[in-house]
Amino acid sequence: MNRSMLKAQARDRIAHAAPRPMQVGLVFTIIILLISFLSYKLVLEDTFKLYMEYIDVEEIQTTSYAEFLKNFDYNDFDRQLSRLAVSGTASFLNSVLSLITVIIIAGMIIFSLNTLRGKDASCWNLFDGFSIFGRVLLLYLLETVFIFLWSLLFFIPGIIAYYRYSQAIFLLIDHPEMSPMACIRESSRLMYGHKWERFVLDLSFIGWLLLVYLGCCIGFAFNFPVLGMIVGIFLFPFYFLTIAGYYRTITGDDIPNNDGWVPEI
Repeated sequence: MNRSMLKAQARDRIAHAAPRPMQVGLVFTIIILLISFLSYKLVLEDTFKLYMEYIDVEEIQTTSYAEFLKNFDYNDFDRQLSRLAVSGTASFLNSVLSLITVIIIAGMIIFSLNTLRGKDASCWNLFDGFSIFGRVLLLYLLETVFIFLWSLLFFIPGIIAYYRYSQAIFLLIDHPEMSPMACIRESSRLMYGHKWERFVLDLSFIGWLLLVYLGCCIGFAFNFPVLGMIVGIFLFPFYFLTIAGYYRTITGDDIPNNDGWVPEI
């Protein structure tokens, strides 16, 4: 698998495709950040504020961090944390937000596949996942259960399972005649001997993903996650176009682009 070719293809599509993937990336990033912000407000804000109350910045500056950890009152912190039980309503709403995120990601994959194939693509592709909501939801639940069961053996089998099923969502979108379970089985077949390859591909984006994550965490603390949004506008289209290109390569998808585009490194 030629990672340089896949990334060159994604960069070229970002520069020349219509609509510009960065424009769609802006809408996608805003939606994801809005969902993440609402989730933070529902289940994490009180915990974060409690943690900040227990961090004495002046003490850390005057003593070593190891000394600060040694003197940290973990028992009292745990007692305070146990009082911050998340309500059932908040947990339910957070679950709904998670499902919406899965659907929007499916929409981003639809847009990426359309863009790479030279088909009609638009920002509205982000919401196309709602037309197959039930199938995407069932696939998501099945993958979650299987990955969780493998993770019980240790976290490494869980990671392997994640990459084993990584092509299932693409197959579900491309082949409406296939059931979610059939997509999982076919993904397992396709990824036999390729899981490490896909892991390394994802690893090549880790620095950018961490930058988005840290930017969002810092931004949510100040209700202004602008750094995460700026990085995400470019990163998300780049990443999804790259993994969509990987899917096309591993499945032997040789559908030509309508504009006759040929990737260059």
